[in-house]
Amino acid sequence: MSASSKKSAKKTTSRSTALNRPFAKAVWDRAKDLADQYRIVLESDDELGFIGRGLELPDVYADGPDPEACVRETREALATAVATMIEIGERPPETVSEGKRTTQVNVRFTVHEKMWLEASARQHGFRSLSELLRTAGFALPKILTSYPTETKRKGRTKRLGTVTK
Repeated sequence: MSASSKKSAKKTTSRSTALNRPFAKAVWDRAKDLADQYRIVLESDDELGFIGRGLELPDVYADGPDPEACVRETREALATAVATMIEIGERPPETVSEGKRTTQVNVRFTVHEKMWLEASARQHGFRSLSELLRTAGFALPKILTSYPTETKRKGRTKRLGTVTK
């Protein structure tokens, strides 16, 4: 192996082990404290037992054979995500209980739609239809970024809206 190849291999090795290093204690403690306050939604799964995800961080998942193990694993995953956010300078989301809800949005449903949505929300571990809709709303930025913001028709461009990441 040439000298430059050895240097390159050493750099690669040091970079890959850096990913496995522990978080600084202060960062990890802060992340654990915040993750312990996050709400977790559990769903049963035939193959895995239970799947948990964070309400504040809906893209963070974990699983476990029983509810207690799933909650423990999900809290660990949430703490890891929050610690990573802190390390790279991002601000972790507030807990659901801390967010001040000062704005109301009215959505019209038929009586049957509302009953079905409320039953579905309870079945999936949500306390209310509002909580289900807020969680779905948090997932919207990810969904909306996959849709075009403009359409072209007859040589004209029509803006559909602005999508920010």
